[in-house]
Amino acid sequence: MAGDYVERIKQDDPEQFIAIGYLENTLLSVIYEVRYDSEGEYIWLITYWKST
Repeated sequence: MAGDYVERIKQDDPEQFIAIGYLENTLLSVIYEVRYDSEGEYIWLITYWKST
């Protein structure tokens, strides 16, 4: 179960976001983009890693 997290813009072009938070007892960092296609909006995962 996901808990609280912090999110901010990492890069403007293309617009990428970084989210840092806990998933169960593991602190994770995730970089992603919000993209659009003919079916609508979706999340494009760039990378993620276990944070220390």
